[in-house]
Amino acid sequence: MTAQDNNHSTERPNTSAPLRITRRQLGVASGLAVLGGLVGTTAPTAWAAPSPTLGTPRDLPLFSGGFPRSFFFRSSEVLIGGRGLEYDEWEETFLPLNGIQGKVLQETRSDWVSPDNVVYFNRFKERHPEKAVMLHYNGSGRDPLYGTEGFFAGHWLYRAGTQSTESVGADATVIKVGDTAMFTMRAGRRGDRGDDICITAVGEDGRPDWSVAEQVQLVGIDAAASTITVRRGLFGTSAVTWPAGAYLAPHVVTGPWGPPHLSNLLWSYNFSTRCPTDAAGRNCGDALAEDLAGLFNPGGLLESFDGMEFDVFNFRAIEHTDGGGQPAEDADANGDGQPGGMYVDGVNTYGIGSLEFSQKLRALLPNKVIMGDGQNELNNQRGFGVLGMEAEGFPSLVDREYVDWSSALNRIGFWVTRSDDTAFNYINYKYRGERSADIDYRDLRLNLAASLVLGAGFTFTKRPPRPGHILGPFDELVKGNLNELNWLGAPLADPVHLAERQPDLLTGAGVSWRESMVSKFTGTNMTFTRDLGSGDSPRLVATYHGAAPEPSPEPHFQQFEWGSIDHPGGDLLLVMSATGTPLADYPSTIGRRLYLSAIDAEGNGEQLFTWIDPDAFMARFYFRDLAAGPVHLHFEVEGTEEIVIERLTAHNSADTVYRAFEGGVTFANPSNHDQTFDLASEFPDQGLTRLQGTPDQDPVVNNGQPLGTSLTLPAKDGLIVRRA
Repeated sequence: MTAQDNNHSTERPNTSAPLRITRRQLGVASGLAVLGGLVGTTAPTAWAAPSPTLGTPRDLPLFSGGFPRSFFFRSSEVLIGGRGLEYDEWEETFLPLNGIQGKVLQETRSDWVSPDNVVYFNRFKERHPEKAVMLHYNGSGRDPLYGTEGFFAGHWLYRAGTQSTESVGADATVIKVGDTAMFTMRAGRRGDRGDDICITAVGEDGRPDWSVAEQVQLVGIDAAASTITVRRGLFGTSAVTWPAGAYLAPHVVTGPWGPPHLSNLLWSYNFSTRCPTDAAGRNCGDALAEDLAGLFNPGGLLESFDGMEFDVFNFRAIEHTDGGGQPAEDADANGDGQPGGMYVDGVNTYGIGSLEFSQKLRALLPNKVIMGDGQNELNNQRGFGVLGMEAEGFPSLVDREYVDWSSALNRIGFWVTRSDDTAFNYINYKYRGERSADIDYRDLRLNLAASLVLGAGFTFTKRPPRPGHILGPFDELVKGNLNELNWLGAPLADPVHLAERQPDLLTGAGVSWRESMVSKFTGTNMTFTRDLGSGDSPRLVATYHGAAPEPSPEPHFQQFEWGSIDHPGGDLLLVMSATGTPLADYPSTIGRRLYLSAIDAEGNGEQLFTWIDPDAFMARFYFRDLAAGPVHLHFEVEGTEEIVIERLTAHNSADTVYRAFEGGVTFANPSNHDQTFDLASEFPDQGLTRLQGTPDQDPVVNNGQPLGTSLTLPAKDGLIVRRA
C-alpha cells in the first residue's frame, strides 16, 4: 500500500472542488499555450530598465541594479485566476517594476492558481528576460492533493496517535480506538474540520511502519463508544483491511489558506533531523529539496524562474488547531508513535533540519535566489548566509506607530550583512487587517525609506492608483511621472543616523570601558570584565557561571542590567556593537537573540531586539519620549554562552536618518515629532527636488518643487527626492 498519485480526485469536506492539475498537465499546458500563440501583440516597453548582460539571476536589476529595487507581489497571480486577465493586459500591468513574485503551483490553494499561471509567468520571463520572476511557495507544508507522490508517509509531521482495538475492514468507516482524545474536530486555522489521519501498520519493534499507510479524514468522534468515524482511502491511497493494533496518527497541519469550501488542511513537513527515512534513505528535507530542484533545474517546469520565496517557513514547527496557531512542541518528530522528540536536550531538531534542507536546496540550485520569512525572530527562519529574507510588514504587520523601528532595522540589517550574492532581502509593505486599497502614503514612504537605508528590495500588497493602470506603481518607485526604474542608482555612502552626531551621554565610557562603567553591570551568576581581546580595543565580556539550565523547548536567557544613564528626557538612541559565542549544539550561523530595554524614571520603556553572532554587528535601539531622569538598561540574551559588547554609546535625539544615492536622497523620520534636516550643511551646492507625482497618489508631497536649504519632515514619515 504505497502512496499513489496524490493528485487524483478524492473525497473532500466539500464537493465543489476547484480544478486540480498535475505538474505534467501544467507542463503540457505551458507548452501548448506557447505553441498555440497564447500571447498576442507586443506590450509597451517604456517601463523597462536598461537591459543588463544577463548570466545568472544575480545579474538582474532587481538583485544588483540601482535602487529602488522593486517588484510586484502576489497580485501577479491574483489577476490571472482571480480576475482572469488576458495575457497582453496582464503583461502590461506588471512591466513597470523589476519583476514579479507569485504562485503558479497548487501546494497551498487552487482557487486562483490555474494552468494559466505558469504559462503567463514563463511567457513573461521569455519576453522580458531582464525582469525577475520568482515563485511564492509555502515552506511549512502542502495540500495533500498536490504532488505528494515523491514523499512517503513518514515524511509528514504527526501528533502522537493511538491504536485500533479491533480489526478494520476495507469498507468500514467507524474505527474503535484506544484513545479518542488524540483527535480533534477543530483542526486548522479556522477550527472547522476534523483531523487528517494516517493509518499505518506496526512493525515488530512496536513502532509505526510508515511504508504501509492509508490516509483518512476524521468526520466524527464518539468518546463514549471509543470510536471515530472517517472517510477512507483518500489522497491517493486505497482503503484496505487493517488488523487490530493498527496505528492511527493525526497530521500536524496548517491552513487552510483559501476559501473553506475549496481548500484542504496542509500537511506539515517533518524537517526534524530525526525524521523517518524512506527506502532510499531520504528524510523529508531531502525529498523536498529534490522535488523543488526538479522544477527549477534544466528541463523543469520552472527552469526560467529566477528563484523562490518560502512563505511561513519556520525554525519552529507551528500547527493550526482550534482556530489559532501554536508551536507543535509535542509532535512525534522521530515517528516512533510517542509525543515529543522535536527537542533533544533542549536542542531544536526541527530548526536544524530546516536549515539543513535550505543548504541542500542551495547546493542543488546554486544560482537561484532563495528566500524565507525572517520577520518574526521567535518562529521564523534563522538561515543567515543561506537564505535571503522577507520582512512581511514593517516594522511588523501590526506596528503602525513604528515603536519597533530599530528592531526591524536590526533584524533586516543583520540578514543583509550576513547574505551572500545569491540572497535577496526585501520589505513587503502591508499591515494585517487592511484592504489593498487602504494606503497611507506616509507609511509607504517610511517603509520604502527603510528599505533604501538598508539596501534591501521593496514590494507591496497595496494597490496604488495610477491613471491608466490597474496596479500602480507607487510614484517613488519610478521617479514620479518620469517612469524611470532604478532611478536612484547606487548608494554613495552608508546611511547617516543624525543622532550619532550628538554628544554621547556615556561620555565614551562604553568605548574605553573604564572601571566606573564596567562596575555598573549586574547579573545573577554573571561576571563582567574589561578585556582587550586579540587587539588593542577594550571591550566588555559578559560570562555566565551558573548551573546549566534544565533542557527545555524554551531556551534559557541570560539577564543582566546596567544603570544608569542620566537622561535629559525625550528620545534616546543606543548604539551597540556586540558579538556572541554560538549556541552549543547548533550550527554557528543561526545567531542568538538579544533584547534590550531602556527603563526610564517612570518605569516606562520598550523592549527592542537584535541578532548577534561571532562577527560584530552594529545595532541601534531607538526609544521615544522617555522621562527625564535615570534610565536603566536591561539585557536578555539567548543561551548561556559568552557575550561581548565592543562599543555602547547613548544619544539624546531622534533616530532621523538619510542616505545619499547617485540620483537622489532618502530621508526617514520614525519619531513622534516633526524633524528638520539641515540640507545646506548636509548637501552643500547640491540641489534636491521633490518628485513630480501623479494626481491620484500624493501630489501635495510629490509636487516637483525644489527643497531649498532645509527639510521639515512630519512625524513617522519618509521622503525620497531626486537631484536637480
